Amino acid sequence: MDLFNNPMINRAREALSDEDKQRYSELGKAMFSVDFTSDTYDLSTSMANAVEYIQSAIFSGQHPSTLEQHEKDIMTEIQGENWVERYGYTSEDIDSIVTIPPAPITYSAKTEDSATIEENSSADETKE
Repeated sequence: MDLFNNPMINRAREALSDEDKQRYSELGKAMFSVDFTSDTYDLSTSMANAVEYIQSAIFSGQHPSTLEQHEKDIMTEIQGENWVERYGYTSEDIDSIVTIPPAPITYSAKTEDSATIEENSSADETKE
């Protein structure tokens, strides 16, 4: 099953009444100039952009516990329940600061959705 072409989402969209579709369409246009109920709306692009934004925050030093709940939900949906472990944290770090990365981290993407972290050894070196 493709995460971005979820049958559950498609069924929910189909189950909306015409009145609800119109209301969501107007809300989307007013807030984002986007019609979220349109058949041409690309959810996969929006989700991918959201994940990249959240990853950028984590790679810049933001602790996972300080993310908004909807950001944590997006990461869980896309990368699974143990998503924080990909970034050097433990599951307890989702709600409070338990782990502090020992060294600056750098982003290394091997595939579109698999990110890993690497310690930046040059940060520990001192110049003489």
